[in-house]
Amino acid sequence: MATGSAGTVARDYHTSQTHYLKKTLAFNTASNGASVTMGVVPANSSIVRVYATVTTAFNAGTTNRIDIGNTTTAAAFGTFAVTSAGVKTDTGTLATAAMTLVKPSADQTITTTYTQSATAASAGSADVIVEYINL
Repeated sequence: MATGSAGTVARDYHTSQTHYLKKTLAFNTASNGASVTMGVVPANSSIVRVYATVTTAFNAGTTNRIDIGNTTTAAAFGTFAVTSAGVKTDTGTLATAAMTLVKPSADQTITTTYTQSATAASAGSADVIVEYINL
């Protein structure tokens, strides 16, 4: 019987394939330290990789960091220094802390956060990517 409401907002393709969430995060996308929602990873999934492709280096005075997490823990899946262009990965955090989130029983809202300190940034842009597999 139809209920008139969606069961989940998470992506789940009918074929076996890797899924991605992507969000472009700039130095001025949100307030310093404020999280931005990337999307939802469905229950019974496994996040296998997180990374950030920095297209323009962030230039705040001291701290220039992007975190990928969920609504509970801002850096649950990774944290990256973003002071230079290139692909940034953090397999250490993912390999340890995130393993407790393999096949979670509920959908996970994924967030990303840019944190800066000292002189405010006037430049910086990165594509933040979360790769996951529905199990």
